[in-house]
Amino acid sequence: MGVLGGIARRARVAAGWLTQPLLPDDLLATLNPLWSSREPHARVVGRRRETADTTTLQLRAARPWPAHRAGQFVGIGVRVEGVWQWRTYSATSVPGAPLLEITVTAVPGGTVSPVLAHGTGPGAHVRIGPPAGDFVLPSPVPEKLLFVTAGSGITPVMAMLRELRATRPGALAGAVLVHCDRTPADLVFGPALRDLAGGTGLRLVERHTAGAGRLTPAALADTVPDWPARDTWACGPAGLLDDLTDHWARHGDPAALHVERFAPPPVVEGGTGGRVTFTTSGIVAEAGPGTPLMAAGEAAGALLPSGCRMGICHTCVGTLREGAVRDLRTGDLHDTPGVSVRTCVSGARATSRSSCEENPRDECGGPSDRRAGRGARRRAGRDPRRGGREPRRVRRRYIHRVIAVQRGLEVGGRAVLLFARFPPAWVAGTAALTVAKILENMELGHNILHGQWDWMRDPRVHSTTWEWDHASPAAAWKKSHNYEHHTFTNVRGKDRDLGYAIMRVTPEQEWKPVYLLQPIYNVGLSAVFEWAIALYDLEVEKAQAGEKPWAASGATRVRCGARPAASSRRTTCSSRCSRARVSSRRSPRTPRPTSCATPGRTR
Repeated sequence: MGVLGGIARRARVAAGWLTQPLLPDDLLATLNPLWSSREPHARVVGRRRETADTTTLQLRAARPWPAHRAGQFVGIGVRVEGVWQWRTYSATSVPGAPLLEITVTAVPGGTVSPVLAHGTGPGAHVRIGPPAGDFVLPSPVPEKLLFVTAGSGITPVMAMLRELRATRPGALAGAVLVHCDRTPADLVFGPALRDLAGGTGLRLVERHTAGAGRLTPAALADTVPDWPARDTWACGPAGLLDDLTDHWARHGDPAALHVERFAPPPVVEGGTGGRVTFTTSGIVAEAGPGTPLMAAGEAAGALLPSGCRMGICHTCVGTLREGAVRDLRTGDLHDTPGVSVRTCVSGARATSRSSCEENPRDECGGPSDRRAGRGARRRAGRDPRRGGREPRRVRRRYIHRVIAVQRGLEVGGRAVLLFARFPPAWVAGTAALTVAKILENMELGHNILHGQWDWMRDPRVHSTTWEWDHASPAAAWKKSHNYEHHTFTNVRGKDRDLGYAIMRVTPEQEWKPVYLLQPIYNVGLSAVFEWAIALYDLEVEKAQAGEKPWAASGATRVRCGARPAASSRRTTCSSRCSRARVSSRRSPRTPRPTSCATPGRTR
C-alpha cells in the first residue's frame, strides 16, 4: 500500500506539472463533469411518473456521496437556458440505497421544476449538494406517530416511511398518515402508499380536497382523536402548517409538532428600496421595495452565497459596511456598521447607501469593472458577435467549448514538448501553447474578467472567481485595466494603459529623442509582455515618489501572485447549496459557504 500510495502521489505531482496553474481536477471537469471532485455531479439513470405533474428522478452520484437521513433534502443544480439554477428537493429514497431519488412537482410558470419534471431524462447530468435538514425522526422512534402532509409535502415523509418499512416495520403498526390532495389522480405516491399501508399496519387517510375541502385542525381531531398523544411530523402548504402550529400551541404540546416549510416568509411592508454595493466585486445594484439584497445582487451579476433563501440557514450572511438595511420579515432596521445581515431577507433603505460584503473569493481588493461590466452587458443585448441575438444555451456552449479547446491545447502542448529534442514535436508543442495563450488572454481572461459571462451564474466562469495563467493576477488586472483604463480612457495621468508610460501614442504627447528607440523596445516588450505588465501593476513609480511604501508593492504581489489558480481551488460553492427548513426543534446553524442561484423554492 505504501508503494502504491507513493506512485499515486508522484502521478498527481506529474499531472500538476502538466496542468498548472490549474489543478488536474479542472481539466477532468472540462472533459467530463462527472469526473470533478470539487463540483459533485450525478447522472440521471431513471425516471418514474408519479402523477401528470410529478416525476421521480433516480440519480447515480459520480463519486461517493454522503448518505442522507430520511426527511433531509439535497441541492440540485441544473442549467436552464445556459444559466445555472439551484433548487432543493427532499430525498425520497431509503438512506444508503444505490440510487438517490428526488421527486419533483412542476410548478406552473416555474423556472426549474418544469425542466426537471418534464424535460430531464436518463443520461442528463445535474449538480448535487450534500444532504441537510433537521426534519428527521429521532432515535429511538416514538411509539405513536402521526404524519400530516399535503401535495408535495409527502416527499420528506415518504423517505421516513420507506426507511421504517425497511429497518423497523413494527414502528409503523398504529402509525397514522393523513395525506391531502385535490383528487385521487393527483395523489403523489398514491399506489405506493396504499401498498405500504396494506403491508405494515400503517393507517392511511386520504383526503381529496376537491370534494372534502381543505384539512382543518378540527377535521384532523375528528379523524385522529388521540392526536395529542402522538409525535407529529407535518409538511405542506403554509396555511395548513400555520393552522396546525396554532392548534398545537393552544390545545397540545408544541414540542411534539415538527413542521417542515417549503415557502419563504412573507414580506413585511416598510422597506422602500435603495442602492446596495457589494464590496468584494464592487457591483452596484438598485434594490426595489421589498426586494432582497440577494435578488438585486444576482440580477446585477453578483455571485452571492445562498442556501435556503428564507432567512434560516445563515449561509448568505454578509457584513454591513455602511448605510442601513431592513429585515423584510420583521421590519427591523439594522444600521450599525459591522453587523451581520442575511441578504436573502434584508432590503436596502432608500435614504441610505448600503454596502454589504459578499462571500470572499480572493484576498486582493481594488476597484471593479463597474462601468465596463455594465457596458459589456448592454452590448451583449445588441451585438451578435457577443451573443446578444443568440439563445443563451448557444452562448454557454460556445464559452465552454473555447475553455475545453484552450485547456486541451495547453496540456497537449506541454506534453508534446516533453519530446522537444525532436524538432517537429518542438514546433507542434510551441504552436499549441501559442494558440492556447492567445485564447486564454483575449477570448477568455479579458472577457470573463469584464463580466461578460456572469449571467450564467457559473462559479467556474465568473468575474469574481476566474484566474488565468498570467503573471498579473486577476485582481491586479481588474484594478489597472477594468477600472482605471475603462474609467479614464486616454486621460493622461489617469489611464495607466496609455502607452504604459513608455510609448508615444498620440501627437499630443511631447516628443522626446528617446521615442526614436520605441520600435526597438517594442520588440523587447513583446518578449516579456506579461511580466512587464505585472511589474507595471506594482506601481513602483509611486513607491519611488514616496506616494506608496515599498512594502505595499511587495505585499500586493505576495498576496496576489503566488499562484494564480488559487481561486480555482476555492471555487467549490456550487456543491454546497442547501435549503434550510423550519422545524419546531431547530438548533442554531453555522454559516456554510455556497453559491447558488435564483429566488424561490421549487419554481
